[in-house]
Formats: sequence, structure tokens, C-alpha cells
Amino acid sequence: MGKPPTLDPKLDFAIERLADAPPRLVWEALTKPEQIAVDQLVAHVLAMK
Repeated sequence: MGKPPTLDPKLDFAIERLADAPPRLVWEALTKPEQIAVDQLVAHVLAMK
């Protein structure tokens, strides 16, 4: 792995995976309009436990 890219705070943002959620669900939560709400992501994560 190479050096991580430099982020410009005026143009870029970074997403870190803090919840123990499958990457597929996180991606769906960020890309599907009906999944944008944060509370829906939390519900998915809690339902998996």
C-alpha cells in the first residue's frame, strides 16, 4: 500500500467505518436515496446484532 492521499478539507471528506456494519450496507446507505437517513443505517446495524 502506498501513501494515503492528502485531503483538501474544502473539497474532500473522508468516511471511516466506526460501526460494525457490513461494507455492502454502508454503501447502500450512502448511495440509495431511500437509505440516506442516518437512522435507517443505525436500524440496519442494530438489526444485525
